Amino acid sequence: MCIVFPSVSCSSFTHAVFRTQLSLTPILGPIAICYEVFRYDKVVLDAPVLWWMLLIASVLLVAGLFMWGYRVMLTIGTRIAELTKTRGFSIEFGSALTVILGTRLGLPLSTTHCKVGAVVGVGLGDGVKAVNPRVLIEIAVGWAVTVPLAAGVSALCYLVLDFTVLPYM
Repeated sequence: MCIVFPSVSCSSFTHAVFRTQLSLTPILGPIAICYEVFRYDKVVLDAPVLWWMLLIASVLLVAGLFMWGYRVMLTIGTRIAELTKTRGFSIEFGSALTVILGTRLGLPLSTTHCKVGAVVGVGLGDGVKAVNPRVLIEIAVGWAVTVPLAAGVSALCYLVLDFTVLPYM
């Protein structure tokens, strides 16, 4: 317990500093802009973010974590490799250092990617057979599909808006 607490604290710090704005921005931007359009009947690109908007975004973030986050935690924590307290320390501290150093170098990093890489790294300490390749393939396919899928869904949303709403604005 004594070695896990500092590493988890460091990991929580990096997650809060480097990940929170990525999680809240997609929610806060539209809320702030919609509020300004409702209030002033015009689009304001530098719309202020008010306290109640932060509250709404935080509630939505926690709701998403509550509904689906456990699956990610379960997969990373139990399905990739067997974990122990010392491995947990190594995973948390190693991934936190990776995020801090990578961000300092200006690299676009994902805390989740760093955690998965750290779990694979400590799992490989017991040899290649200690890491579940099927789960790694599932994760890699999910990551590879995410970008083109998001691009397609966003393009479809834009086309629908472009032909239905935007001509009347």
